Amino acid sequence: MNRRFEIASCLTVASLTFILSAVLLAVPAAYAEESTTPSEGEEEIVVISDEDAEDVAEAEDEIELGEVEVEGEKPGGEGLKNEPTMIEVIGREEIEESGAEDLLDLLRRKVGMNESETFGGTSIGLLGMPAKFTLVLIDGRRITGRVFEQIDFNQLPLSAVERIEVIKGPSSTLYGSDAIGGVINIITRKPDEGLTVELRSGIGKFGLETEGVGAMFGRGRNSLLLDCERFLYGGYDFDPRTLDTDGDEERHYNIFGKWRLKFAPAARLEFTAFRFNEIRQSVKFAPPDITRRGDTKTRRLQLSLGLEWDVKPGQTAILGIRDGSFAHSYSSVLVGYEDTFHITAFTEDSRDFELEYMWYLTDHIVTAGLQRLHDEIESDRVADNGAEYDTNVAFVQHEWKISPTWTWIWGARADDNSEYGARVSPRIGFRWRPNDGIDVRGGISRGFRSPGLRELYFDFNSPFGYRVEGNPDLSPETSTGYQLSFDARPTKNDQVRVTLFRNEVANLIEAVEISESPWVFRTQNIENALTQGVELGWGRKFDENWRMSVNALFTDATDNDTGNRLPNSPQWDYRGALNYSRSDFNAEAFLRHTAKRFTDLENETEAPAFTTFDLHFGYNPDDWEFKVHLLNVLDKVDRRYGPKPGFEWQIEIVRHF
Repeated sequence: MNRRFEIASCLTVASLTFILSAVLLAVPAAYAEESTTPSEGEEEIVVISDEDAEDVAEAEDEIELGEVEVEGEKPGGEGLKNEPTMIEVIGREEIEESGAEDLLDLLRRKVGMNESETFGGTSIGLLGMPAKFTLVLIDGRRITGRVFEQIDFNQLPLSAVERIEVIKGPSSTLYGSDAIGGVINIITRKPDEGLTVELRSGIGKFGLETEGVGAMFGRGRNSLLLDCERFLYGGYDFDPRTLDTDGDEERHYNIFGKWRLKFAPAARLEFTAFRFNEIRQSVKFAPPDITRRGDTKTRRLQLSLGLEWDVKPGQTAILGIRDGSFAHSYSSVLVGYEDTFHITAFTEDSRDFELEYMWYLTDHIVTAGLQRLHDEIESDRVADNGAEYDTNVAFVQHEWKISPTWTWIWGARADDNSEYGARVSPRIGFRWRPNDGIDVRGGISRGFRSPGLRELYFDFNSPFGYRVEGNPDLSPETSTGYQLSFDARPTKNDQVRVTLFRNEVANLIEAVEISESPWVFRTQNIENALTQGVELGWGRKFDENWRMSVNALFTDATDNDTGNRLPNSPQWDYRGALNYSRSDFNAEAFLRHTAKRFTDLENETEAPAFTTFDLHFGYNPDDWEFKVHLLNVLDKVDRRYGPKPGFEWQIEIVRHF
């Protein structure tokens, strides 16, 4: 570890010690003067029970840092399972007031979420961890369609989302190998009694056009949600004098539907389906005289069925089935000495079966379950044109509230992979809440992840002179994660959060350059990787109209064997927001700064730091919504590393019936 990081670590620890000491001294005094029962207009951390979980979005306005404690929520439905970890919630109100055009754009606004671009999309990692370690759920179930083991967030319309729950930190005991870095759970909207319809239309810079329609219907024991969206983007070109186009033209549509039936007083059935089709088009030039016109096509279809049954008071059984199909292809025409046509394609199918049982006792919550996960791919780029494996899982978790202020949790997960055998991942954690103003949580968790099928077998030979090879000799990735979080309210209008984290990953899988001539990359194991750091947050509500939040993330992500930093992991990342709302009008100013970061394992290529500033305005009279979004007002442009297109404007109109 270099001298600069040792100094930074010492300063960070000293700062944290000062902050914690000051807040611990301030909070008891503040709560000695104020009643622990909030007075009118006072804010508090919201506890979500089974009955009021649907009201998270309404409570979101009172939580400056977006954090909600989830207690006793049933795992088979939509919310995250029992966690002694702070869960950050992005509520419906925040979604509507943001300038986000899709889920990815919404999530990248949050500190602790790092972006990574890959063949076929951009994904989100948590607290400096690669995106493949972030499990993405829709209503509590795995989402279909990973490209190079990462999820593209475009496949669900943002208009269908009620809220998003985020666990930052190891959560693999209940959620599995993909949750070594954390969990993002997307909760879809719930229909009220009667029929409501929403029509949406928007335009923007670079030929942006969006149209959508959503309908929600509820009557008695039935409810139905249907949402369709069409998206067009003309792309952008910084230099018309060259043949290259910088931003892809994009067309996609998505359809999402959910039907929920309460067919007995103690039993509920839910069926979900969504479809996503996308085409991206670009033109690239490669010396000496080759022009490539290419299309990237993506098709996703996912069906899921969930049955939840309250067997008796305090006991719930859940059965879940999910089937997903994902097809991804890239076709190109090379125009040069001789026109040639190239195509690379693969399809992925996955199926999950899950059975869980929960016991809710006075001071105990016990969760036990079994899963069977099946994954397979087909491609002419894979030996024997395809590959598959199965994973059988058993897990148990016990949460014990030993006193009004202390809660302990332990658990273990056993994964038996058909290729890599059985591994056990234990976990232990705690929560200490001495009063309504202090909340301390921590834990240690082990994780295990089998190599993905494409990491093992996919062989991509690019027509532009490079090759990416899978490696059937890869070892599984294992991790040990440590986390300590501190949340406090020194006054009724202020909230402070400090989170320390450390993740030690053995056999981290990355694509490594093994030859310059020919240019060849191969997936290999990095023997010892480390991600550690601290997240700091402060939020304040000045009055009924003005709110402000400031967050910072320091991350040290290194390859311990070489001392190099891991790719796409800036040391510092900052987010700041100032919000104003009054009557039917709302506005937000959002500032983001990301420090420079390396983009390769050898630390030879460095992406520069950047700062962006966004403005959002909304006016909502009666059944109408008018939104204006001014993105990247500072007009920052970087062709290679982003933000790429510079300043953008968007206008959206929504009509409710």
